[in-house]
Amino acid sequence: MNKIMNKNSRLHPLAFFVFLYNNLKRYLLFIIFLFFEIIGDRHSGLLLYGSLILLLIFSFIDALFRYIFFAYRFDENSLTIDSGVFVRHHEHIPFNKIQTIQHKQWFFLQPFGLESLSIETAGHNDGKAEAILPVIPLKISNFIEKLNQQSRLEDVSSEVVPQQAKNKKIDSNYQINFHDLSKYALTSFGIIPTLLGFVGFFSQVDDYLPQSIKKPVESTINSLVAQEFLIILILILLFSLLASYLTTVQKYYHFTLIKSEHKLTTIRGFFQRYVVSLPLKKSKQFLSSKVFYVSG
Repeated sequence: MNKIMNKNSRLHPLAFFVFLYNNLKRYLLFIIFLFFEIIGDRHSGLLLYGSLILLLIFSFIDALFRYIFFAYRFDENSLTIDSGVFVRHHEHIPFNKIQTIQHKQWFFLQPFGLESLSIETAGHNDGKAEAILPVIPLKISNFIEKLNQQSRLEDVSSEVVPQQAKNKKIDSNYQINFHDLSKYALTSFGIIPTLLGFVGFFSQVDDYLPQSIKKPVESTINSLVAQEFLIILILILLFSLLASYLTTVQKYYHFTLIKSEHKLTTIRGFFQRYVVSLPLKKSKQFLSSKVFYVSG
């Protein structure tokens, strides 16, 4: 592993698809707008199809350039990331300034031994990661984590610590059970944005649907009696509740909190596994917006 230190390293080729996905997600609303304009026959088909194709080509080229011009290197004391196409960005992050390291691994990256690494420093307070390595091998991310831990231990050893505190080993963990997770998922307010999303989506779709589809739908709704309309509303409510429940469960699946001598680690996620490490001496500034009920 020491052979790759102080040398520029490239991201895994799958990082290109991560950049492409982020571009398409950024332009998602515009793509949906073009789609409904096309099926609604509001403008020239050639203009709309041309705009959609140009947007896809731009997203592809931008993702390719981001991948080509992205590089990182590290030594025993710091991590440096070079990115940007026309405007180059150079981020230099000393390990002793890192506050949290977040490991993210989608299920389809597990067979390849890859994950994403997000880093936040103590002076970065806008809630966003200061540096992100989108797709790197697990052995490299674990080695960066190891170098960061060594830097923390050096800081701790340089402080004056009572002998009893040095001999005291802190090692405990907690994992939420499925009953408590289900209770949290059912009582959370996640259903509210889901319902608002349904309402907002259908209110916008109504303006863009062609008359050949819009008229039969309107006539069907107008022919519904009160009981049938109430049944549809209940079904929508139940579907929103189910979607909210499943989203929360997969997000906090196997939520585990591990407290060791010098750090606090959380692990969660089903489709995307999150591992976040936080130094204990800085955890007093950490406020969790998610509270789980622990029975007993």
